Amino acid sequence: QRQMCIRDSYDLMMAIGEHSGLSACMDPAYPCSWRSCHGGCTVHGKLLEIQKNLDNELRSHSLREILTEP
Repeated sequence: QRQMCIRDSYDLMMAIGEHSGLSACMDPAYPCSWRSCHGGCTVHGKLLEIQKNLDNELRSHSLREILTEP
């Protein structure tokens, strides 16, 4: 059995299966008709950048901080 070390809010979200995706198209398995027709999407690229920033922000806050600080 594999144990997971939950250090921050990002880890907690992943452990409970809650993903912070901004849009369904952020899922690599999402069948995006625009990307399949045009080979890319500037909106997807920008959302990916925002998602990375959000994930980094979640990682920067410990569970202790979230649970104990007002």
